Amino acid sequence: MKTSIKLGSSKNISNVFLAPMSGVTDYPFRVIASKFGNPNLICEMIASKELIKQDKSTILRAKKHTNNKDIPFIIQLLGRDPNEILEAAKISVDNGADIIDINMGCPAKKVTSGAAGASLMREPGLAVEIIELLVKKINVPITVKMRLGWDKNNINVIQLAKELESSGISMLTVHGRTRDQFYNGNADWNYIAKIKDSLNVPLIANGDITSIDKAIECLSITKADGIMIGRAALGLPWLPGQVQSYFDTNIEASYLSLNSIYKVIIDHYEMLLSYYGNERGNKISRKHISWYMSKLNTIHDPKEFISELFKQTNPVKVRSMIKSYLTYNKRIALNES
Repeated sequence: MKTSIKLGSSKNISNVFLAPMSGVTDYPFRVIASKFGNPNLICEMIASKELIKQDKSTILRAKKHTNNKDIPFIIQLLGRDPNEILEAAKISVDNGADIIDINMGCPAKKVTSGAAGASLMREPGLAVEIIELLVKKINVPITVKMRLGWDKNNINVIQLAKELESSGISMLTVHGRTRDQFYNGNADWNYIAKIKDSLNVPLIANGDITSIDKAIECLSITKADGIMIGRAALGLPWLPGQVQSYFDTNIEASYLSLNSIYKVIIDHYEMLLSYYGNERGNKISRKHISWYMSKLNTIHDPKEFISELFKQTNPVKVRSMIKSYLTYNKRIALNES
């Protein structure tokens, strides 16, 4: 099994990626995820126009999460104007980006309504123009993330992928759904295998990779060079690192104890407060805590607990409630075993 890939003349990097997810893969999330291994943790997508304006929240999203030189810092840019994307790419490289990824796959209406993200697959000429300009002007690998196409009647990923490869991309990531599917139905790994047969640059498979077993199955079917984990990492920030560790050692990581998970949750919570301030950090933490709790194998349904927790704004009380809930569930589980 492959455990690394090489982008152009760059050194080898891990072939496990955490997908850039808006509002999720911020600096605190990536720091937490990096404690479980060294997969490639891509920061949430950055709107080129906002980065050029030096928007404070945008700059905050583009903060580098590690100083480990063996782990590339990857920034994904969103936009449709070639010159704007170029300017944003230059700013990103000046701020330490080792790889620039271009978003041609986001299905969100607020993105596609502006003819960016997956909409670029409907304008292959513009997509190629963007890549050709970046490859010519930016001295780091340029990569692309896209979907199969706009809808089932407009699947053009292979043709566009070939054109982008000719334009100089160093890697392509494909989510095995069309834009119109959003996240419904199943990712088509068999179609990703067809794409792999058509390309020479590394291909990363994305979609429905929820565990080590699914990662192995995906690579077996697609013959891709690596995998990208997205929504499955919500509440499981250690998953990309565990998959990478398995690829590297062929040894499956043990399950985290409730004590270990409690520490992860509290570390994440405190980092959010420190990074965003108490008020905003507390609000942002709610979705992460909900994801953590939804993935825990606890005895009781966490919905009531989460509802009560969200009423709290005092960090001390929040920490105490989380600890009490996990301790209670651990004690009940031990008593019933």
